[in-house]
Amino acid sequence: MPQNKSHHFVPQFLLRFFSVDGSSVGLYNLRSGKIVPRASLKHQACRDWFYGRDGRAEQALGHLEGGASTVLGRVPRSGVGAVGK
Repeated sequence: MPQNKSHHFVPQFLLRFFSVDGSSVGLYNLRSGKIVPRASLKHQACRDWFYGRDGRAEQALGHLEGGASTVLGRVPRSGVGAVGK
């Protein structure tokens, strides 16, 4: 059984582009109307076993995301919340 059961359908490295501190994002819960100014990235846009229990899809996506993260990390950014200030 794979170790990682929480599968992100929006990669965390992309969510960090919307983070001021690199580990949280502002969240608005549509159902409750609740605003969470600093919701942990770890628990956003994910579901348990979203890509199945065998771990193959999650592992393949992880490799793709690693490459994409490296490339996007080289793009210059400025402004509030910019990753890699």
